[in-house]
Amino acid sequence: LIRSKGSDNLYIHIDLDVLDYGEFPYVMVPAPAGLKTGMLLELLTKLRNGFNVVGMSLLEYTMSEEMEIKILTDIVRMGSEL
Repeated sequence: LIRSKGSDNLYIHIDLDVLDYGEFPYVMVPAPAGLKTGMLLELLTKLRNGFNVVGMSLLEYTMSEEMEIKILTDIVRMGSEL
């Protein structure tokens, strides 16, 4: 669909409140039956490999001392590699 619009460039905006609350409960407004974190990383990898990613934003999360930050670390690492 993106290619059909004639673009190879992509800006990725991620609202983390779409993630599965059981895997990532650090959001104010969780989505029911949210996206699994592994699937998000898989999708990001496909987008990164298929397009010229020109930027990325990561929003909609609530920090916590107990927060498992592996998913954030993985996403930020991917963004840094763009």
